[in-house]
Amino acid sequence: MNSSSMKASYVQMPAGFDLRALPVVGSTNDVAREEAMKYPPVSMGNIVFWAEAQSGGRGRSGRSWASPAGNLYASILIQDVGELAKAAQLSFVTAISMRAAIARFAEKKQRVECKWPNDILVDGAKICGILLECGVNKTGQNWVVIGSGANVSHHPSETPYAAAHINQFNKDIEPYMLLNAYLEEFAQFFQIWKLNGFKEIREIWLQNCYGFGRNIVARLANNLEEHGRFLDMDEDGALILEREDRSRAAITAGDVFLKGNGDAASN
Repeated sequence: MNSSSMKASYVQMPAGFDLRALPVVGSTNDVAREEAMKYPPVSMGNIVFWAEAQSGGRGRSGRSWASPAGNLYASILIQDVGELAKAAQLSFVTAISMRAAIARFAEKKQRVECKWPNDILVDGAKICGILLECGVNKTGQNWVVIGSGANVSHHPSETPYAAAHINQFNKDIEPYMLLNAYLEEFAQFFQIWKLNGFKEIREIWLQNCYGFGRNIVARLANNLEEHGRFLDMDEDGALILEREDRSRAAITAGDVFLKGNGDAASN
């Protein structure tokens, strides 16, 4: 039995999800996207692609994501997801799921938080990034791929932001343990989202949000910045920033920093 087959036996899959355990791939998101575009589709269910390592991992805006063995690299393909505008909310479903999973292994005193738009932090240090991609297959059905890269055994040493990994505070955790916890949480929150929409997901995300109510800097495209207080997140997932003059801006893309704390950047 090869290592991919062996590790698949450790994973407890929720109902309605299938697992594809892989060795080294370029990117689990790429593999999932290729599956989504097959015609006719091999399966119409939800598929989890889990790799031991990635040779071409990437984060948001095409940034590279170091992906050596020992961490968690997984992408969930949701086929026939429905309206793509609403499917973007699955980024936040994923964030609260991964936050809850990582919190299971953290110490009680540690803060495990969601950082807008797509990161998970432990005590202000990045431990996980999320990348959502979507499209339409040849039958006209919308699909979404939700990739997650979580630091379990190690983290990058040369980053423009603080980073951490789970085994710093909880020894002997294996990637499959985090995957089991993550999939259990995701299946529950995904069902809530499907049945009840974004309201409860948004509330849970805000309850566990980094920087909420504090003064932040939002760095946007073209070197533009917005300064103000992190006031809210709207129903579309945009960050609502209140400027000093009480006017408001809806931020839909960018990197968020606490005011005076530039080392907690998104990736």
